[in-house]
Amino acid sequence: MGAYPGLLTGMVDQELLVRNEYLAAENRILKAQLKGRLELSERRASHARRDRSSIGPKGSWRGGQCGPGRLH
Repeated sequence: MGAYPGLLTGMVDQELLVRNEYLAAENRILKAQLKGRLELSERRASHARRDRSSIGPKGSWRGGQCGPGRLH
């Protein structure tokens, strides 16, 4: 594959896209199954707030552009 680095990168990008679409669909299904709001312990709520605050405006951990070839 040394002669075709772009091909390998494209295959990896496609794999990540498929995996991301699968996880998004799975999240939608699981959210639809939830009844009401979840009660979190203070420790878990603290972790959720910390994790949510570290995600940037575009959904990437560093807050920059994210997409094929620009993974953070």
